[in-house]
Amino acid sequence: MAAFGILAANAQEEASTNRAAKRAEMTVKSAEKFVKEFNLEGDAQKSFVQTYSHYVEELANCDSAVKSGSSSESNQAGKKKAGSSRAGKKVDGKKAELTDAEATEKLNDMLARQQKAIEGMQARLEVQKKYVAEFGKVLTPAQVYKVMGRQRMQAGQRPGMQQGGHNRGSMGGMRPDRGFGGGGFDGGFGDGSF
Repeated sequence: MAAFGILAANAQEEASTNRAAKRAEMTVKSAEKFVKEFNLEGDAQKSFVQTYSHYVEELANCDSAVKSGSSSESNQAGKKKAGSSRAGKKVDGKKAELTDAEATEKLNDMLARQQKAIEGMQARLEVQKKYVAEFGKVLTPAQVYKVMGRQRMQAGQRPGMQQGGHNRGSMGGMRPDRGFGGGGFDGGFGDGSF
């Protein structure tokens, strides 16, 4: 059993190393495309490639911090769900209604996930603000915009979603203009812990 654990840990470490190497390779290729597109030469080219590498690395660190926090939260949520005697059970052919305590727990979990997503978005925003200034030392504003826009697309974000698009965003399906309906949280859910 201990040997299996060691093998699993080694496999995870190797996979992580492979991902990092692949990301570094993709970053260099992306930087080279920008260098060619923007006709950068000499010190401007060297400065851009170095800045771009740091930028991609910092964004990746933001994303991995959010993912590691959400994966540990989902493990805790899974343990809570497994321990709940009524969760998902059917009574007379219908799914059992949530108790107030279960509903409060689910609401708190939902809000915690949303808070984590907001914190991740805030961290990404701070990195982007920092690098707009850094890229601006060697690129024109239009070129900086291209770099930032293309990086956002590579990260899987759709244009327009960052600034309040009308589609489902990262808030778990809530629509900011509608909330929970009927006046929000003013109506006495549980112990007021949210």
